[in-house]
Amino acid sequence: LVANIDVRNFLFIGSYREDQIGADHPLAVQMRELECKKGAITSINVGSISKEDVNDLISDTIQTPSELTQPLSDAVYKKTSGKPLLVIRFLHSLWDEELLQFSLESKSWTWDIDAIDSKEICDGVVELMSKKILQLPHGCQDTLKLLACLGSKCNESTLKLLMTDERISDQKSDLKTRQKDKEKEIDYSLWLRSALEEGLLKKEGQCWMFVHNQIQYAAYSLIPEKKRGHLHKQVGYLLLDRVPDNQVEEVLFMAVDQLNRGSMFIEETYKRVELAKLNLRAGEKAMSLAAFLSAASYLKVGIGMLCDGHWESHYDLSLRLYSLYAETEYCNGHFQEVGHFAGLVIKQAKELQSKIRVHMTLIKALGAQNKLVDAMGIGFTILTQLGVQCPSPLPESHVIFEEFTKTWKLFANRTNAELLSLNMMDDNDILDAMKILHLLSLYAYLSSQEHLYIINITMLKLTMQYGVCNESCAALAVCSFMLVGTENFKESEHIAYLAMTILEKLEAKEFLPQVLLCGFSGIFCYTKQFKRSFEPLLRSYQVGMQTGGIQYAMTSASRLIIISFIAGQN
Repeated sequence: LVANIDVRNFLFIGSYREDQIGADHPLAVQMRELECKKGAITSINVGSISKEDVNDLISDTIQTPSELTQPLSDAVYKKTSGKPLLVIRFLHSLWDEELLQFSLESKSWTWDIDAIDSKEICDGVVELMSKKILQLPHGCQDTLKLLACLGSKCNESTLKLLMTDERISDQKSDLKTRQKDKEKEIDYSLWLRSALEEGLLKKEGQCWMFVHNQIQYAAYSLIPEKKRGHLHKQVGYLLLDRVPDNQVEEVLFMAVDQLNRGSMFIEETYKRVELAKLNLRAGEKAMSLAAFLSAASYLKVGIGMLCDGHWESHYDLSLRLYSLYAETEYCNGHFQEVGHFAGLVIKQAKELQSKIRVHMTLIKALGAQNKLVDAMGIGFTILTQLGVQCPSPLPESHVIFEEFTKTWKLFANRTNAELLSLNMMDDNDILDAMKILHLLSLYAYLSSQEHLYIINITMLKLTMQYGVCNESCAALAVCSFMLVGTENFKESEHIAYLAMTILEKLEAKEFLPQVLLCGFSGIFCYTKQFKRSFEPLLRSYQVGMQTGGIQYAMTSASRLIIISFIAGQN
C-alpha cells in the first residue's frame, strides 16, 4: 500500500532511529525508492523539544493550565535541554523526591522551584536511569540487571528459570526472601510487575522487554565490569544445563550469545572446542533463517575458539566452520573474506571432495563481482580434477553446434517412460561435476554462448552415461531454451516436458523456477502462445521467492510483465 502511489486515501505513520538505519538498510532503500516514484513523504526529525513543547507536555501530564506550569517547565528545560526521555525521567525523579506533588488541601499540583534549581542533573539518561534503578528493591535490581544481560527482551519462563538459580547472582542474599522462612524463594513476577509499574519494562504476550534501550544500558551499567564476563558465562551454561533437551533449540541463540560474551573466561581447551561446536550449530541455524550477518558472527567466533593446530586435532570441525564462514560472507557481499577463508580451506582440506563446496562459493563470489572469466576458469580446473574434460581451446562454432545437435536428439527421441528408466546418478565426483557445470552455465550465458553449448552438451552426456540427478532437469530446460533459438519448437517443448518429468520424480522443487522459465516461457513466446506462458512464469516467480531462487523469480516476473503487455493483459 505504501509503495502504490496510485492509492491516495492511505496514510502511514512510522518511526525509526537514525543511528540504527544505515544507507543500505532495507528501510532506507525503500524510502529512496518511494522518493524516486514521487511518493508523498514527509520526514519529521524528532530531536530535542522546545521550551513551549516541554511546557505543553508538563501541562497535559499534570492537568494544569500552561501559564501556571511555565516556571516548572522552564526549570525542567534548563536541566534537560529538552531531551524527551530525559524530561520524562526527570519529572519522575521530582515526583520520587517529593519535589513535585499533589496537594490535597489546595487540590492542585505544587513544586519547589528552588530545590529543583539546585538539584543536580545527570549527564545523560543512562546515569539518571541508573540512579532510578538503585532506588528499587534489590530483587527488582537483580531482575533488571539479568534482563539487561540477556538483551532487550526475554521470555518470562526463561527469565524465571535463571532468576531462581543463585549461581548467577552477585549477592545471593538478595535472591532469597528476608522473611523468617529462608527457604521460600521470592516470586520474581512481583519484581517484574514492580518494574512494569515503574515504567521500566513492558510485557508483550509472555515476553518482557525494556521500554527503551537507554534503560537497558542503565541496568547493565550497574553490573560491575569485572563481573560481567563471568555472569554471561554462568548464564550461558545455566541455560544449556537447565533447559530441557527438547527446548534447547529455542534458547540456542541466547545461550551461545551469553557464552560468547563470557568466552574470555573459558580457558579449558575442551570447553573452547565445545563452544566452537555450539557456534557452528548456531551459525547453521542462522543460515537456515537467512540471517547471514548473524551466522557469520557465530561462525567467526567459533573459528576463534579453535586452538593452535586445530586442522590436525579437529579437522572436521575446522573444515565445517571455515567453509560455512566463507559461504555466509559471500551472502553478505564480503568477497575479500570469501577469498581469504576459501583459500585456507583449499590449502588445508585433505581431499578434493572437501574442497568442492568452498570452490563453488569462491566461483559464486567471483561471478557476483562480474569476474566471469575467472569464475569459469576455476570451475573448469575443478572439473578436470573430477575427471570431466571440457575442450580447451574451444572447437569452431560449427563443430560445437553439430555436437549439440547429436546430443539433444538423444533425448528428443526418448519418451517419458524411457527417461524415467534411467538410473539415479550415484558417482560422487560426477554429482559434484554436475553441480559445478550447472553453476557455470549462468556465467556462460552471460559471457560466452560457445561455453554455454559446451556445458550443456557435457551435462546431457553425463546424464545419459551416469544417470539422472537434480541438475539433469536444469540441463534439459536450458537445452529446450536453446532449441527455441534454432526454431526446433516441437523438440523444444518435448524436452521441456522431459525436464518436468525428472523434476517431479526427484522432487527437486528448488529447480522448478529455472525449468519453468527456460523450458516453457521461451517456447510459448516464440510460438506466440503468450497466454500459455502466464501460468509457468507466475509459478516460477512464486516458487523462486519461496525457495531462494530470487534471480529466476525476478527474471520470470519481468518477463511476465512484458508478455502481459504484448498480449494486451493487465
